[in-house]
Parts: sequence; structure tokens; C-alpha cells
Amino acid sequence: SSSAGVSENQAGDTLVLPLRDEAALKALFEREGDHIAAIIVEPLPANFGLLPLTSSFLETLRSLSKAHGALLIFDEVISGFRVALGGMAQVSNIAPDLVTYGKVIGGGFPVGAFAGRAEIMDFIAPEGPVYQAGTLSANPISMRAGLVTLKKAAQPGNYELLNQRTDRFANALEGLITKTGVDIKLVHSGSLLWMCPGAKDMDIHGPEDFPADLQSRFKPFFLSLLEQGIYVAPSGYEVMFLSHAHTDEVLEEALKKFERAFENFRK
Repeated sequence: SSSAGVSENQAGDTLVLPLRDEAALKALFEREGDHIAAIIVEPLPANFGLLPLTSSFLETLRSLSKAHGALLIFDEVISGFRVALGGMAQVSNIAPDLVTYGKVIGGGFPVGAFAGRAEIMDFIAPEGPVYQAGTLSANPISMRAGLVTLKKAAQPGNYELLNQRTDRFANALEGLITKTGVDIKLVHSGSLLWMCPGAKDMDIHGPEDFPADLQSRFKPFFLSLLEQGIYVAPSGYEVMFLSHAHTDEVLEEALKKFERAFENFRK
């Protein structure tokens, strides 16, 4: 709602709450509950840093939405098929009414999807009155790539291995942060990681907790990594992902480069 190009009329139908604020959430539903159509939330916020939510907050979202007849929509464009085959819905054991997914389901090719309970999906044409279509809908290359990707993802033990490997990598990075004394906060969840320069000893629960100079701090960190042959997204707000392409051997080599980058960045 704060983005340029969003008019007051458009934003007027959207109510925005701070992350993790159960008191504000309950107060909103007490005041506006009968008029709220749906809650849209990233169950693992990863589009602006990595800001894991508490189980209590997610459960409160589910209970309040049910009590007031509002839909609970999980935005799993980033977390879907990355933290588990069933995404954060599986991890949290909370069933949303609708869920959205991104191009991970197309093996990286352009595609997106949404899914939900049958009685909701029946509103989509041709069964129902809501028309939905897109230029790349059901693109055969994306569908084929997605099918192969999901079959591989569904193989037993895949996510356990990936998450264990990410845990080990994150722990090793934490050790290097301590060893080099670099001022970086590392957050990880599932196979996702986020590094926030200038926040080593800070508690970060939402965007309001980010260092004010995060972007200016991130630029030299990004360049230090690039000098070592590690390319990450060129923004302090973006997260990193591990995949099965990152073998133990690849990650061992990466750790050596991270250590040199940390040392150079600290200077």
C-alpha cells in the first residue's frame, strides 16, 4: 500500500498490520472483523529480509479468520516447495483457504499457481463466474519442467537432506562471523538464509528493526563477496536459497570464500 502508483482508492480496501503484532491483529478483527474478506500473509516472510513468524501468530491468524468468516491466504511464492513439499502450510500444520506459488513449480521457468479448497476454486471459470487467464498459463515447457522438478522434490528424504545441509552451512557461517568479528546478522529457516550487515546484536522482528543504513552497508559486503566469486542478489533485503545443486563440496568451497569476504568487508 506504500508503493508509488498505488492510489488511495486501491489502498483504501487494504488494512496493513505490523508483523507478529497479535494485539493489533485482535484489535483489528474486533473492530472490523465482519468486513474483512481475507488475510494475505507470507507464512515465512522472505520478500523483505527473512523474518520468521511465531507459531502463535500464525495460529491466531487461522483462528480469527475462521471465527469471522474471512479467508486465510498464504503467499508461498518464496517458501512454497522450498521449506517442505507442502510448504509452510505443512511445516506450521495450518491449512490456509488459498495459497499462491511461484516459478519454483516450473523448475525456474515463468509460471505461477494458486490453489485452495474446492468450494472456493469452483468460483473460477468455467465452473464459476471469476475469469482467470494468462499469457503463460499452462505453457508446455514450464509445465514439463515443473512436473520433473516436483517429482524430484517428492523423493523421500529430499527436504530432510536439504534442511540439514542448510543447518550445517548456516552454523559454519555463524562460526566464521564470530571468528572474523564481522558485523553481520545471519537468519535462516529451512533452505533460506539472509545476511544483514550492521545488525549482528540486534533483534529483528520486522522492517522497522532494520539498520537505517542497511543498503549502504550492504554494497561493500556485496562487492566483497563478488570479488571472491560469490554472486548474491544485489540488495540487503533479498534472501539466499540452497538447493541440491549445492553439494557438501560446493558449500565447503563457498565457506572458504565467505571467510575471505568477511575479512575484507571488516577492513
